[in-house]
Amino acid sequence: MEKRTLLAVVLALGVWLLWSYFFVRPQAPQDGQAPVTEERVEKSPDTPAVREVPRAPAGGVITVRGAAKEEYITVTTDKYTIVLTNRGAAMRSFKHNARNTELVVEDSGFQAKGKFDFSLHLSENEFLQGSALDDVLWGKGKISNEEVQFVAAVTMQDVPVRVEKTYRFVKDADYFTVSYRVQNTGRKSVVFPGGALIFSASDFIGPAMDFDNTYNQVHGIYSVDNSFEKTSKGSGFFTKEGIVKKENGVIQWVGMMSRYFLLIMIPEDFSGSGVISDNRPGTGFRTGMYLPLDELKGGEILSKNFKVYAGEKDKDKLGPYRRAS
Repeated sequence: MEKRTLLAVVLALGVWLLWSYFFVRPQAPQDGQAPVTEERVEKSPDTPAVREVPRAPAGGVITVRGAAKEEYITVTTDKYTIVLTNRGAAMRSFKHNARNTELVVEDSGFQAKGKFDFSLHLSENEFLQGSALDDVLWGKGKISNEEVQFVAAVTMQDVPVRVEKTYRFVKDADYFTVSYRVQNTGRKSVVFPGGALIFSASDFIGPAMDFDNTYNQVHGIYSVDNSFEKTSKGSGFFTKEGIVKKENGVIQWVGMMSRYFLLIMIPEDFSGSGVISDNRPGTGFRTGMYLPLDELKGGEILSKNFKVYAGEKDKDKLGPYRRAS
């Protein structure tokens, strides 16, 4: 081949390559043919996941023996003055003595009850909508200035279950304890449709103030894998959240905070597997902790204790929290 011919071929090939690079588009995938992508999934073997399963109603007809009317019980310590009610086995008033401040706010402008109810939820739907146990009149067990016990007889899936919630107070301490005892008194197993129980303290914390002021906002708080986290309503810049926010991990404590006060539930001798918070606009700020539980067999007893700090944002007073976390 002559040199001039070879040079012409090389130049023509170069021009074609340049034209193809700038003007020829890559072929689009045909209809029904999706582009192949590689998805990277990171797993943490030490972090138990919160199960994502359809949330069926927990089921259960609530019956309580010996509770014909609502009753109130007042407990006074050096730190708090508390009024408990057998309706929901809750605290309808919680006064911080040193600051002369009421922390239960029932009229907050939000769709929130405000009581410190320390609810036990059998499903995520109950976490959002409330449980029959929140409104029923519980029976009373042991009553003193150091201990108040409430008892409810529950029928779930045609199985009798006894539920106890016990508050214990220390005269000069900045904390108290709340204990849950759930006993299957029947022969058949009770299956929990969500695969977990959820514990939470309340949907609001005071004191009463102008909550439209951003400085006075209430937040859910928790410790996951020894890291402090705070929840806020709404979605992030790059994410769109649903009606709840969730995070998996080892949960050391869970609660909520206002501008000046904290309400923290610290599990004793166990930890949670995840956290859930109410993300609906206009509702309260309930934040709860998951405890995995598929079923409670006949005769079995579930017993869990929490230490509760309800007081000022003061590091010197958070000794129980620091030791537990």
